[in-house]
Amino acid sequence: MFPIKNSPEADAAGLINQIFERAGALETISGRDRWLEVFNETQAAMPTYHFHVDNGTFIPDPAGTDLPNLDAAQVEAVRAAGEMINDTKQSFWTHKTPWMMHVTDGKNRLLFTLQFAAKVPSGDALYIPRAEDSSAGQKESPA
Repeated sequence: MFPIKNSPEADAAGLINQIFERAGALETISGRDRWLEVFNETQAAMPTYHFHVDNGTFIPDPAGTDLPNLDAAQVEAVRAAGEMINDTKQSFWTHKTPWMMHVTDGKNRLLFTLQFAAKVPSGDALYIPRAEDSSAGQKESPA
């Protein structure tokens, strides 16, 4: 069996054609065409999301990233933000203003914004968590 040609120039549609050729399925043109049609529909249906960062300097994302849906874009935004924070090391802690990631779709519509900031108290500070509302879990008794 011959290996599938795989190069940076080879696209998925070309690979589908190669697979059908190797399998001797050229007679089943309708089968190959259906695979190509499904592949093209999948590619066309994948929206592009842009992750623009403003950390005091605006860093646009003109190319964007193709992802299957908004949930995947939200996961990617959090992952990328964590990586960026990690990459900044100490400067994240000394940065005076919060930085933001604005996520837009292919039509430049704002979908959501993540905002990150490190706040370090200037002196001694005591953390006091909010007390839970004691009546939240209780049902009212009928009168």
